[in-house]
Amino acid sequence: ELMSVAAPIAMSSMPISFWVGAVIAKAGTGKLIGAGLMKTVAFIFVSPLMGFLLGSLMRVLVSWISRRSSPRKVDRWFRRLQLVSAGAYSLGHGGNTITGAIVGVGSVRHASAVRWGVAGNIVWAWIFTIPASALMAAVAYWISFTLF
Repeated sequence: ELMSVAAPIAMSSMPISFWVGAVIAKAGTGKLIGAGLMKTVAFIFVSPLMGFLLGSLMRVLVSWISRRSSPRKVDRWFRRLQLVSAGAYSLGHGGNTITGAIVGVGSVRHASAVRWGVAGNIVWAWIFTIPASALMAAVAYWISFTLF
């Protein structure tokens, strides 16, 4: 991981904001490709919604499939499949999707099962992290340009 702080951000959006900041610092906003940038920004918001919907669907599906099984048997299978699930999530490496899935699974149970304050903090972290990363890239560019 590039960061070891406890910021709930997606590691996919941070490099994009670094590149945007560096491009603006080097050549101005005219060199940005707006269509590509807007697709990226759109999926920063679409990704957690997709995770929410798919997480909700999976929770309902798993509950329905295991409705006649004993809790012990279900627990045993879940312990085994936890590694598979973690591996699948790590392949996508999408913090937005994982966050949406967690909120989706929690909200299927009860809306009160989700810690909405934490979810709100995650949204604010996304909002502040992207421009802060762009600013850091611009500063790094200006420093490197000045020194070298």
